Amino acid sequence: MIDRCTGACCQRFTLPFGPSEAWASFRELQRRNRGEKPDLSIRCYTDIDKVAPMLVYLGTFMADADWTPRPKLHHHFTCRYFDRQNKVCTVYERRPQVCRTHPTQQCLYKDCTWKAAREGRVVNGEEAGETP
Repeated sequence: MIDRCTGACCQRFTLPFGPSEAWASFRELQRRNRGEKPDLSIRCYTDIDKVAPMLVYLGTFMADADWTPRPKLHHHFTCRYFDRQNKVCTVYERRPQVCRTHPTQQCLYKDCTWKAAREGRVVNGEEAGETP
């Protein structure tokens, strides 16, 4: 079965924090892992020790959301290990847990092929069961 998608979500994704907060979280997690006193003002994000080095910052934009009374700043990133030309993850076998479990529900990207790949349907012109 073809078990890989075409990485629509890896090309451009939004995180609730910018690059400085990602690296502050990364450094704080390293401090905590060394047994140093934690700085509780810094939030440590899941898998930040693996994700932060993968992030390539693309910029911000303001967007309205149905559930917020005012626009919210969104931070856009891409993954440094995503090969845009071939649409594959170059570290697929070593990718962090957050990448392995995404999407946790239905993917919001219209070009997502994750579900089709998992179900063994045609992905990128290849039939299920063939080795890419």
